[in-house]
Amino acid sequence: MATIEAGLDKLIISLDGTDAESYEQYRAGGNFDEVITGIKEIVKQKKAGGSKKPSVILQFLLLKSNQHQVKHIRQLGKDLGVDNVELKTAQFYEFKEGNPLMPDDPRLSRYKKIKPDTEDHPLYEIRNRMPNHCFRMWSSCVVTWDGAVVPCCFDKDATYRMGNLKEQAFEKIWKNEAYRKFRKKILSLRKSIDICMNCTE
Repeated sequence: MATIEAGLDKLIISLDGTDAESYEQYRAGGNFDEVITGIKEIVKQKKAGGSKKPSVILQFLLLKSNQHQVKHIRQLGKDLGVDNVELKTAQFYEFKEGNPLMPDDPRLSRYKKIKPDTEDHPLYEIRNRMPNHCFRMWSSCVVTWDGAVVPCCFDKDATYRMGNLKEQAFEKIWKNEAYRKFRKKILSLRKSIDICMNCTE
């Protein structure tokens, strides 16, 4: 019940498979049944409290191992009673020569084939044109387990630390010099920032 009363507008739950086999191929050490049980409990508590918030969203990361389950995840979302199901294309650090986790269906990938260097060796590039803008820099951020504030979820190694909530209030971090400089760089030369080079926002 504490999750429902925390004041969240949105709660995103990653569920990258509609069965244990496909889910646990990517979420190593994960437990599909526990996640399903948790989702049911959240939805149950939300209804019991008569609350419209948080909006409960299932996020489905598109991979080769689960690409056949797109229709199934939408139905599962309905069965569980969540508010929405969102499909998310997978990001790979190494993608230029393809990746074994990359979906076969090009409509489910953030990458597209370009002219191959050999007939049986296709090369890939990101679909995004990388404009000098990113709405996330002014609308959201990510807080790591140890309190660090980083610009977004693409900063997986927390390289761009804007501050730490254990040391400073969020409002001050959000408006500090480090954040100001980072946003300025986004607006002038976004493609020079490594965490942005593989982004489709």
